[in-house]
Amino acid sequence: MEHGTAGWRSVTAIFAWLLLVPVPSFAQPYPSKPVRIVVPFAQRRRTGSRRGGCCWGGDGALPPGLWHRMLRQFAIALVAVVSFSAVASFAQPYPSKPVRIVVPFAPGGPNDILARAVGMKLSESLGQQVITDNRPGGGTVIGTEIVARAPADGYTLLMASTSHTVNPKLRRSLPFDQLRDFTYVILMAKAPNLLVVHPSVPVTSVKDLIALARQAR
Repeated sequence: MEHGTAGWRSVTAIFAWLLLVPVPSFAQPYPSKPVRIVVPFAQRRRTGSRRGGCCWGGDGALPPGLWHRMLRQFAIALVAVVSFSAVASFAQPYPSKPVRIVVPFAPGGPNDILARAVGMKLSESLGQQVITDNRPGGGTVIGTEIVARAPADGYTLLMASTSHTVNPKLRRSLPFDQLRDFTYVILMAKAPNLLVVHPSVPVTSVKDLIALARQAR
């Protein structure tokens, strides 16, 4: 009998312990009971509320008092100061690191010489190093693609030439869009182009040359 009584006591203790363990299936959505906001101030001190509670406007029966307006203005000013300080700490004057001019031609050519001359003056004006990076090949496509894939932060420039406008007409596809992927900054130089033929070729104009080329097909 005593053994049976002890067994029932054990079962009762286990059942009581299970009732104390939180079960997820009995969880209730928040909030399921009143929420309390603890205000660490005494009541009836510099408040615009009819109840005198130290809160923003109390029960709303009266407009916020002077103390609340002062706190609100102080909070707005504090947020503004913190925001401006964060912006000032992250904003850096341009340029804050070396600038690269990619020249899609071999060194020594007219585009390379012009880029180096402009880069030297640009370095003096900006107070930052300007590097000339020669990337020849592919009819200027290699160097142009490098600039198109570079971050759009103004630190990678392209020394473009007539190839920049001619290549889309000569190639079916390019790894970049010369209008969408680039922003034109300045016209650096102008150079005249001449179309010449051998004196033995019976043409005297571009129209005659096109007609002769069509006959040669």
